Amino acid sequence: MIKSIQQFSEKGIEKIEKATDIFYGDPEKMAEFVYAIRDEVIDLGIAIIGETFDAMDDFLRENRKKRADWTIVRRDDAHIMTSLGNVSYHKTLYKSKSDGHHEYLVDRLMGIAPHEKMTEDALASLLE
Repeated sequence: MIKSIQQFSEKGIEKIEKATDIFYGDPEKMAEFVYAIRDEVIDLGIAIIGETFDAMDDFLRENRKKRADWTIVRRDDAHIMTSLGNVSYHKTLYKSKSDGHHEYLVDRLMGIAPHEKMTEDALASLLE
């Protein structure tokens, strides 16, 4: 989460300040101003979510007690659609020592079914 906030403070705030300056110069461009602010805040949210998912995967990978029956196979790029937008993260594929099946433990931890492409909140937004 810290990387996301640092990136926002370096680039996002600059974009917000630029949008604010444009709005001060032409207050009739309210919609453009609102959209610019919205987009920066949404980008920050997506980055925080992805970074948090990465941190959860890192925790499982580094904590052998939490995955005692599992061995690491590989780490993959992952994407899932949320109500804020598409979130990118990394997840580790594990192999069970007891029965040999493969699973992404971070997905299990977060309640994401295999091959699921949308979060519950994204599906709810779609249905609305």
